[in-house]
Amino acid sequence: MTSEKSDESGGKVGSKKPDVLLYAKDHVSLADLQRKTSRADMGFAASYVEVKRQAYMDPFQDPPEGEGRATWQFLLGKRANGREIHDNSDAYLNLLETLGQTVAYAVEICARQHRVFCFSILIFRTRARLIRFDRAGIIVSESFDLIAHPEFLCQFLWCFSKLSDEQRGYDCSVEPATRAGEALFRRSIEAHIRAQLLCDTDSDTLWKCLQTHYTPGFVTVITLDPMPLGTSISKPRKLL
Repeated sequence: MTSEKSDESGGKVGSKKPDVLLYAKDHVSLADLQRKTSRADMGFAASYVEVKRQAYMDPFQDPPEGEGRATWQFLLGKRANGREIHDNSDAYLNLLETLGQTVAYAVEICARQHRVFCFSILIFRTRARLIRFDRAGIIVSESFDLIAHPEFLCQFLWCFSKLSDEQRGYDCSVEPATRAGEALFRRSIEAHIRAQLLCDTDSDTLWKCLQTHYTPGFVTVITLDPMPLGTSISKPRKLL
């Protein structure tokens, strides 16, 4: 669906509104995304598409045929005419803004969700790139012409629709805590606050601090793989 209103849950300064957001069917009803008054919701976005009207808005530049890839400046590098762009030029600032906007959306999704990586699509006029973001950096495809090769984008979207949550980049080692687990988490937080602030169980200070560190229904469990045999921890562990 195309997002017409920004996600302002983080404040207007940090509001996010990609041109197109992709949601899983299971999340559409949860995010209440079908209402006309709905906003972009980066907390439920499976992927996004950023669209630029002009071809020169591509912050990446593929090397021409025969050019050495090892030394080619792929990011904010030479343009098609072979000329360098300078840091203080309007062209450079426009490209930097496009790059920053694209990265900011991926960062926001990974901050709102338990993610290992995130896919996105960047379209500039009649060309496009496929991008994969993770905690180490980004992988960017060569650009392709949407008119000459529309099958590339269609195939990607079709494959993306068939992927599992794990293959779409979700961290499936994280799951909602049970009621018993959530109760244990709350008791542990309360005990820690009391020990730190030396306050009573029914004090306003304890209640305010508890609201900062605990939200009902938002406690998760992370499963850690066992350590190698012979170490002190040889069984899987779960962390609240």
